[in-house]
Amino acid sequence: MATVQGESIAFGVSSATGGSASILCQSYSITTKQEQKELKKADGEVCSVAYFKKVDDISVEFIGAATGSVGSALSSGYHSSSADEVYIDEISTELGNEAYKKTSIKATGYYS
Repeated sequence: MATVQGESIAFGVSSATGGSASILCQSYSITTKQEQKELKKADGEVCSVAYFKKVDDISVEFIGAATGSVGSALSSGYHSSSADEVYIDEISTELGNEAYKKTSIKATGYYS
């Protein structure tokens, strides 16, 4: 960890959840998004916007094998989403001559 202009900056990723190092996380991303519907006046001017269907798109890459399967719930040790339910959409495994087994998981978090 380094300090730049009084702010602590950590390099690398210790884990997907920021605490436990139980998985050797290589990268992690989470994108929260919602669909929107605009209500327009007769002249086409937007007068209101409704947001719905909030989801988190989660991607985590780590060294080792996956413990879940497509369609199953993603363990909270692999993400930091506050969504009510998180399900695995895709699992990819990468093998190489001179590399460790690398696994990538893409998941979606659904809010109630």
